[in-house]
Amino acid sequence: IATWEFTYRRERDGLRANAAVQSVADAGALQSALEKFETLPFVMSLQPAVADALLHPESRDGVQALDRYLFEIQQRARIAAAYVVQADGLTIAASNANSPQTFVGNNYRFRPYMQSALRGGTGRFYGIGTTTSAPGYFLAQPVRAGSAAPAVIGAVVIKIDLQDFEKSWPVEADP
Repeated sequence: IATWEFTYRRERDGLRANAAVQSVADAGALQSALEKFETLPFVMSLQPAVADALLHPESRDGVQALDRYLFEIQQRARIAAAYVVQADGLTIAASNANSPQTFVGNNYRFRPYMQSALRGGTGRFYGIGTTTSAPGYFLAQPVRAGSAAPAVIGAVVIKIDLQDFEKSWPVEADP
């Protein structure tokens, strides 16, 4: 029994050490994957069409043009979604505007990433989407307008799908 117990503990400790090394590697890979998207919402927030749509949400042509822009960004950047939200939390334009699960018309003010962006900071959050029920990493940047002291008039949000990344993580049985 002593030999079995010694062997069991040695193997268990080896598995734990390997898991710790793998966790550090996975964390680095995840951080690298997310960093490549970090500036995208900021750059999008500077586009005049974004502020114009937030200032004039009644302009159907302006909002539809923004929907097309967001769709193109979503396709080219290979992100799950991109959308623009007013300061009250209402989504006015989205890359999935023509989808049955569109974000347009939904209010996301309660989400932590939105609260951060609407306070003027960068919003970051990993969670399950309330509209799609799909997990993702959300990045949000405030959109400002005004000359002397620009006010936050809304936010640009992107959602990054991490499911492919998560599938690459090894699954090991407990020792």
